Amino acid sequence: MPKGYIGIDIGTRQVKMVQCRDHVLYREETESFPGYFMKNGKLMSMEMMAEFLKKMAKTYDFRCRNCCLLLPDQVTFTRRLRMSAMPVNHLKLNLPYEFHDFIRDKKETYIFDYAVMDMIYDEKNKPVSMDLMAAAVSKRVMEEYRQMLRLAGWKLKAAAPAAFAYSNLIREYEKRQGIEEPGDYCFVDLGYCVTKILFFHGKGLEACRRIENSRIAGEGFGFYESMGMEIRKTLQFYYYRNQGRRMTRIYFCGGRAMEENFCETVAEYVSLKPGYVGELISAMESQKGTIISPAAAGVTFYL
Repeated sequence: MPKGYIGIDIGTRQVKMVQCRDHVLYREETESFPGYFMKNGKLMSMEMMAEFLKKMAKTYDFRCRNCCLLLPDQVTFTRRLRMSAMPVNHLKLNLPYEFHDFIRDKKETYIFDYAVMDMIYDEKNKPVSMDLMAAAVSKRVMEEYRQMLRLAGWKLKAAAPAAFAYSNLIREYEKRQGIEEPGDYCFVDLGYCVTKILFFHGKGLEACRRIENSRIAGEGFGFYESMGMEIRKTLQFYYYRNQGRRMTRIYFCGGRAMEENFCETVAEYVSLKPGYVGELISAMESQKGTIISPAAAGVTFYL
């Protein structure tokens, strides 16, 4: 099997590992970790998680030492920006100031990065503005993750929040399918503690909502129906704020996406055809279908 890169997604209950090469997913493995590893969405011990990752890699025979990490939402800031066109060195100087409403610490203590969604040109074909997705993460936090992965035996080659990873998936999918006009996508990450709803127009994130599952009433089908209503309200508000956008499908991922009745119930409430985010990934035949963490694959697509 080609080595490629290992994508790692550390969730609230499980670790998902994928092995990818040349934007093709070869396999995915999932392992639950003890509840005391995590408290309020935060890892209690990097050393314990490092040991867990090391054992998981040995159990599933992941021999590649180069890895990419999906950064948790709790430690990152992600924004969609429109900025004047400028050279890269000027952009790097100006980008931190776009996060001044979110970051109280000194900007020197953060890492900032961006992806260009589109360039806008004038009638003389001169660039006038840039459509960007930008992200920021604390240098201290990144170093903690780097050290954790080093203890587990890996070299960290890339790291990104989920929005960037999904953007990579859509970019490669539309390129592979020969899609010239950007499509509209609704991704629903059905986690055990949190449900995330993300709306993309082409590869650009346009809106995101995070729902704490504990705030949704009901159990079993009652919970499915309550979540379906919340997602329907979110979709309707998105349509209201983005006139002209219309989805035809809703794509699921996450640990609870394995609950087929959950996906079907939500899809009925929003009147969209259900599918899985993993369908957008080029994968080996044995891996096609439900992929729990397609974002873990998407973060490897930087390399």
